[in-house]
Amino acid sequence: MKRFKNILLVYPCNDGALERATSLAKSNHAKLTLLRVERVLAETQLITSSGSPALKLQDLVIKEYQSQLKAVIAAVKFD
Repeated sequence: MKRFKNILLVYPCNDGALERATSLAKSNHAKLTLLRVERVLAETQLITSSGSPALKLQDLVIKEYQSQLKAVIAAVKFD
């Protein structure tokens, strides 16, 4: 049987897809990569709060998505 070496999973996905990809990666000793693709936000979209400099919304969104992906990765246990 041919074994997988690399598995790419587009995130967000349903729990079944994540479990299947994790299972395949474990059983094949493969690398599992999660990928999230989002559209680019317009440069004019800024968030400001009183007394603080303007932050680009896109930077905040990226940080949030990174946090979400890290939580998913932490939940996947590889032996």
